[in-house]
Amino acid sequence: MSPSLLALVEMLECCSSYASEFAVKFNASKTLCLKFGSPRDDRERLYMDGEEVAWADRCLHLGNRIVAGRDMIDTDYALSCFYMDMLI
Repeated sequence: MSPSLLALVEMLECCSSYASEFAVKFNASKTLCLKFGSPRDDRERLYMDGEEVAWADRCLHLGNRIVAGRDMIDTDYALSCFYMDMLI
């Protein structure tokens, strides 16, 4: 998590620098960015190790569906999981 786009860019640059120094490869195709709060500007582009990192509206993290925007929680997904658990 990052408090601003500029801080996120700096964090990604730090990760890229670490990766090149210690021969680690970060997979940008498995990395997603979500923006919480105000709507995202389509011109915002982020790169890690020279590869563009994709923006997403939602993602699954440790079994929890996270939604970009103001709410952060996908209530439809949470309710469907709850009902599925009740049926089993």
